[in-house]
Amino acid sequence: MKKTAIASAAAILAGALYMPTAYMADHEVTFSCTENIMTADGISETTAGTPFVYKYNTYVPVDDVLRGTGFSLGWDSSRSAVAAVRDDVYSYIGINTKELISGGESYTFDVPTIIYNDVLYMPLIMYAKMSDSDIYFEGTPETVELRRRDLLTDTVVTDEYRLPYQNVATYKGVTIVGTMGMELLSIPDSSAAAYAATINSVAAAMPESVNVYNIAVPTSCEFYAPKQLYKNQLGGIRKIYADLNERVTPINAVKPLMEHAAEKIYFSTDHHWTQRGAYYVYRAFADVCGFDVPALESFDKKDSWSHVGSFANFTSGTNGAAVMKSHPELLERFLPKVECSGAAYTDMYMKNRYATPPLVNTNSNTYVTFVGGDCPVTRYVTGTKNGRKICIIKESYGNAFATWAVNNYEEVYIIDPREFNGFNGHYARFNLKEFQSLTHFDDLVIINYPASLCSSAYRGSILNMIK
Repeated sequence: MKKTAIASAAAILAGALYMPTAYMADHEVTFSCTENIMTADGISETTAGTPFVYKYNTYVPVDDVLRGTGFSLGWDSSRSAVAAVRDDVYSYIGINTKELISGGESYTFDVPTIIYNDVLYMPLIMYAKMSDSDIYFEGTPETVELRRRDLLTDTVVTDEYRLPYQNVATYKGVTIVGTMGMELLSIPDSSAAAYAATINSVAAAMPESVNVYNIAVPTSCEFYAPKQLYKNQLGGIRKIYADLNERVTPINAVKPLMEHAAEKIYFSTDHHWTQRGAYYVYRAFADVCGFDVPALESFDKKDSWSHVGSFANFTSGTNGAAVMKSHPELLERFLPKVECSGAAYTDMYMKNRYATPPLVNTNSNTYVTFVGGDCPVTRYVTGTKNGRKICIIKESYGNAFATWAVNNYEEVYIIDPREFNGFNGHYARFNLKEFQSLTHFDDLVIINYPASLCSSAYRGSILNMIK
């Protein structure tokens, strides 16, 4: 029976971290490289997976190799790690991490543990640090190139930028740590599967000529929440991307945000990310598409230091609102490199224009500075003359992302599905298939953050666009 390393490790101890002791270290394990068989000390067993080579490192299945060499296993929920003990020495192996804790010492490796085909694997060099047992291979491990569906495999969220668990209070669903507000959102497997199915349905409704991309963006708590409050949105995003079909290209938003977590990529008084954070994810999207994005430092910008965001309203009437209002923060406003003109419409045929929002409004000190906020349909015609058109299906997280697209597309369409088809009383009709036939957009990007992708109502608003 196929099993994941984590599930089987947890099942061994049924949630209790009881570890037998006094094992000897002289074990021998042989793995078959062509079938799921392991021989440990002369006894053959079926394994969860076969060894493989990835990034010039040999990987072995954690659960099998540790059990086969005398370790007892459990799951340490406080560390989000497999706990392994042998000869009274405790080790902790995390998921998608380059760090091993063994015997009270911390070791860092060049490559991380990874989940591949639903099994947790560790690099052999990491295992060697834990054990003086011998491992042999019958045959040559296969060298694998992970599919795009596995693109989060070597993405690691570290604790480097986490706030200390001090001065923590929650007001109306907003948790404030010191002076930083955040939404502590998780992504249950059921929501991840439902969202992926939604995106797959949209892709199936599009002509083959349309390139479909999905971007799931974590909230600030993924990088900054105290460890005691961590929700592991990375795990939920990994589940989404694993369930997407081949018509959809997922974009890794977590890795570039983690790489730039020392910068102001999220607001402290607002549930949104910043335009800077959106830039790094847009650049990851551009890398997949194969076009260039100028360096961030090359863009002109106008800063404001008086931004007080949505958390002040969310916590109205509480001490949380006072904390937010007393700590205004930086709002960076990067300007496009090309000329562009925009118009907002209430209808999919773009006949009823009701506003002409600038791409970046330098007179605004709120998140509405980006593309005029949440409009039903917004269209920007740009000075980029390449004939390419992009359509962005989004809630407000997509607004900052859209500001970067004008530099690479001749026309940019921004659609908020919450403004159509009966959602919250908005009864104007919008059909994405018909809209594509009218506009002939080339690329479709669906970008959302956890609160939206976990909402059945929001997912329904997307599905209603292809009915």
